Amino acid sequence: MQTFQIGGLPRSGTAWIASVLNTIPNVYCYHEACVYGKPKDVLETTKGFDYIGDASSAVILDDYKAPVRIVIERDQFHALNATKAAFKSFEHKNWLEIVCRFAAWKMNADLVIPFGDLFTGEAVMDIMEMCCPSSRIDQGKLNQLIKMRVQLSDFNYNITDIVDNLSDGKRASQIA
Repeated sequence: MQTFQIGGLPRSGTAWIASVLNTIPNVYCYHEACVYGKPKDVLETTKGFDYIGDASSAVILDDYKAPVRIVIERDQFHALNATKAAFKSFEHKNWLEIVCRFAAWKMNADLVIPFGDLFTGEAVMDIMEMCCPSSRIDQGKLNQLIKMRVQLSDFNYNITDIVDNLSDGKRASQIA
């Protein structure tokens, strides 16, 4: 089993890339593993997958150093504005602390993906090469996920089933 971490400022695509990686049979990527306990313990005790990772925002990244660490680099002001737009009650008084914590965390990165490049097949393949090198993703599914640019992990759907149905020309609204 190999563990990996993907980090970014809030609203940098960590949930989306976790959803993409979770369409691969031998990969499991948590989004915000700290919800389930200490990330190191969560990643190292998850069984049944060849590659196990965590994609988290800088708000909750901890000091655990997985063998593979990937950064999604988004301009801090764009990330702040997107966070304020998504979470109306967000108070940015701690934003500088978040940015500084992330700057320290990303110093040990094995790969940096600019946010503007994240939603491309090439960037996803680069991430996969680092996180789960023996895994493959169906190109049709990947293209659909890139077009959708949404995270579906918060809904009670299997993302692979949704992408399969979209590929078959069915509308997502027909899936329930």
